[in-house]
Amino acid sequence: MQGNSDERRPKRPLTGEVCKPACSGSHSTLPALRAASSTVCGATAPLATSSGLKASSYVEAIRKCFEPWELSVIREDAIEEYRLRKNAIECRDLERDEALAREEIEEDEALLRGAHIVRVDALPKRPEDTHRARSLAGRLSSRLAAEQRHREAQEEALREGGRAEWRRDVEEATKREEYARALQQWEKEQRFLFGAASAFVMGSETRVRRDEVAEEYVAREKLYELEKQEREIAEKVAYENFMNSPEQVALREERERKEEKARRIAAKQLQLFQKDQERLVKSCKHGRGSSSVFEGPGARKKCIPCDVRFDDALGYFVRIHGKTVQPPAEWTATAPSAVQYASFSESATTRSSASVTHNQAVRRAARGSLQRNASNDKSREANGRPSAVKLPPITNVGKTKDGK
Repeated sequence: MQGNSDERRPKRPLTGEVCKPACSGSHSTLPALRAASSTVCGATAPLATSSGLKASSYVEAIRKCFEPWELSVIREDAIEEYRLRKNAIECRDLERDEALAREEIEEDEALLRGAHIVRVDALPKRPEDTHRARSLAGRLSSRLAAEQRHREAQEEALREGGRAEWRRDVEEATKREEYARALQQWEKEQRFLFGAASAFVMGSETRVRRDEVAEEYVAREKLYELEKQEREIAEKVAYENFMNSPEQVALREERERKEEKARRIAAKQLQLFQKDQERLVKSCKHGRGSSSVFEGPGARKKCIPCDVRFDDALGYFVRIHGKTVQPPAEWTATAPSAVQYASFSESATTRSSASVTHNQAVRRAARGSLQRNASNDKSREANGRPSAVKLPPITNVGKTKDGK
């Protein structure tokens, strides 16, 4: 019977699995384990190539392309994948062996039951034999049931062991992931703290430098202002000393005399100019009622018979073909309007008298000032001190032509 069961046993490998004999068990996976471990660790058997090099040289060349920690990560991933695949292959082998053993047991049971039935049918029908056959069938059934329970208990124990191993693997993977996440979070926090500290240090240094630059600028400005004030004071003192020197006093007196002479000449010229303008206006009799054309509501700017016209550019009356008395150089044109022409003759006398009075007052004031200065200079010379002069405040000392 055992020979018949061996002949009827299926001799086919499973699809996608390593072809192993049915009775090999877990020992058939040892070569695969060795090959996989050697492949993962990079210790495969050297292979001869056409150039005489070996596969180990390629492995070394590949190792140089990665960092040590990258190689360790790749190795751990490969070992984990190999372990999972090996466990899956062993589980499939175990299930296949279990299915084959169960088929063998069922076939043996069917053969034994058929043989027993044949023998029982061949024996003469006796009550004691029938009772013995029934008791034997009951014992066989109880034995088969006990074996079935034992197998189920073993299978459950194996499954429970696999579940426990899977739980341990899952817990280890979870712990590794949690550790990796915690490490990444710690690295992120450290990078953030380092960036914040760097920003704080750079900001503090920038503020300190800015404050130093501001203080330096303020101190420099104060120093410049102090030097400027000292230079202005020194220049003012030097200027006053220079202007109070005997030479400058004499030059100033000479200049004042020349200015006074120029003022008298200008006043005289202005008086002659005003009289000439009044004569030009009053001498005209070509208006209505033998009046002047330059007076009245319909005053005009030109009189051909009198050969006189009002020059807008100069601002006073001029002779067209004759010579006109020129005003002083400092005189400014007022450019009277047409309405003012009528009152020109009335205001001419007033202006001339006012100008004469003003010139007389100016001459008297200048004469008094010269007398006072002369008396002061004489008193200073008598006391042995140079004559002093009060100068106006200097506002452009130390400045160039550009105003700097």
